Amino acid sequence: MYKDSRISFVFVLSVLAIALIFLLSLHPTFGMIYSSDNMIVALSVLVTVLIGWNIYSALGMKDDIEKYKIQIDNNIKQLENLIRENNRESKESIRELKGVRGILSVSHSEIKLSKDGGKAYFTIDSNTKWNIYINQNSEKPIIKNLTVYPLNGEGDATITIEYDAVQTQHYDELVTLVVKYKSFETNQSSVVSLRRKHLPQ
Repeated sequence: MYKDSRISFVFVLSVLAIALIFLLSLHPTFGMIYSSDNMIVALSVLVTVLIGWNIYSALGMKDDIEKYKIQIDNNIKQLENLIRENNRESKESIRELKGVRGILSVSHSEIKLSKDGGKAYFTIDSNTKWNIYINQNSEKPIIKNLTVYPLNGEGDATITIEYDAVQTQHYDELVTLVVKYKSFETNQSSVVSLRRKHLPQ
């Protein structure tokens, strides 16, 4: 609205200048004694006023341009934020559809247990949930009072194995710990074997 008022004022002032010049040319005594000097003075004043007003308008337009520039920059930033948000939501949707890539590794594939009993350890390095299942070998004697903990968790963990001493001179025991997890909604597993063996020569 401010810009339109400036344009209207310049237009009106220009029309008045043209009308005044026309009246002066037709009526030598209209408001002043006609002379070429008076005409030149009148035109000089009007031209000066118009030039001054145009300079003032140009400065005002510069402010408007700066405002428009700031507004455009803000609009671009909002658009970039909207694009990033849409990309993030798209990635999350794809991840939900495909599932998460589960990664899991164990520090030992086999652990030899002591005849005297005690504790043993292995570590799990993972980015997902997991569960441990104890499979006693039905063809071999069981390991007495075997305890494994924790049996489930998420992420990295240290697994503790507790067991009693063996009471016989010769023995052959085997237990398999199966660590199960999911990767892309598919069941995966890693195995840790617990072995205790001493047979006659």
